[in-house]
Amino acid sequence: MSALAQLIKSAGVPVSRTPQRLRDLPVTLAKERRIELETVLHLRDGFRALDGALLVRPSVSVATTAGVQAWNRLTGWRKPYAKSSELLFFADDIFGRGFAMYRDAIVQFDPERGTFEHYAFKLEAWASRILEEKDSLGVPELTAWREAGRDDLATTDKLQPSLPRVVALGQPVEYVKRIDEDLMRRYARLFQELQAADGIAAGLDVDWWMSAEPSYEPTLPEPEPKPEPEPPEPTTP
Repeated sequence: MSALAQLIKSAGVPVSRTPQRLRDLPVTLAKERRIELETVLHLRDGFRALDGALLVRPSVSVATTAGVQAWNRLTGWRKPYAKSSELLFFADDIFGRGFAMYRDAIVQFDPERGTFEHYAFKLEAWASRILEEKDSLGVPELTAWREAGRDDLATTDKLQPSLPRVVALGQPVEYVKRIDEDLMRRYARLFQELQAADGIAAGLDVDWWMSAEPSYEPTLPEPEPKPEPEPPEPTTP
C-alpha cells in the first residue's frame, strides 16, 4: 500500500463531498504538483488524519472549514508573510504549522519565524515522511489532551501552546483550544514583533499571546516637530 493510500485510510470522513478543480490560485505551481493535489482531493476532499493531528484542506470551503483557495487568500492571515507569497498551503498540523507546495516541491512552514524548508518533492514522499514523523505533528499532545478529558476538537480547532516555541525554550507548556484562523493571527503578530526585534526573541513581551483579542497595531515613531519659522529680516527705512 502506498503511503498516500495509508494516510487516507487513516483519515476520517471527507470534509467536502463535492471536490472541484483548483482554479484561480494566487500562486504559480508546477503542473505535476497541482495535478497530484487535485487527485488526492478527488479521492477524499479534505480530511483529518493521524487522530486529528493533520488536516488536509478541502478544495472548497465547507461551513467554518476554509478550503485551499480561501485559506490562501493573500489578504488573509498570511498577509504579513511577504516571503511566503509563492506558497500554496494545503495542509497543517495541530499546532498550525503549515505544509505548502512551492513550485515543484513541498515545504514545511514555520509561522513564528515566517520561514519554510524543503520537506519532500512529491505528495507520495510527503505522506511517507508524515507517517514516519507523526509524533512531531502533535499526536502525543492530542493523546494527552483526550486522556485528560478535555473537549473534543472540531475540524478547525488547533492546540495553542501557552508560550510560543521561540520563547518557551524547553519550559513546560499547557495547551488551549483555538480556531485555526485565530491561532494564525496570533502567529502573524508574533512574526511581526520578531521582525521588529530583528529576530531576537529574548526579552520579547508575549503577555498578549494568550489574550482574548491579540490584535496588533505596530507602534509608529512620533513625528519630529517642525522647526519654527525664522523671523523675517528687518527692513531698513
